[in-house]
Amino acid sequence: MKILWIYPEFPYPLTSGFLRGFHLLRLMGQVHAITFLSLSNEEKISPEKIQALEPYTERIEIFSRCSSA
Repeated sequence: MKILWIYPEFPYPLTSGFLRGFHLLRLMGQVHAITFLSLSNEEKISPEKIQALEPYTERIEIFSRCSSA
């Protein structure tokens, strides 16, 4: 099944309070094709954080809440 997952914050690192979201993504990503869209308070997400989710997703898109003004 193809799933579009929209999440309110990037669920990594695992100390961030989004453990449930990360583990749901991990489990569902093993059997489904997931496109993961996330908002973030960070201006740029580190490659290490993105790599932590890549094994469970087909595509990751992150949108920053930070204004550039």
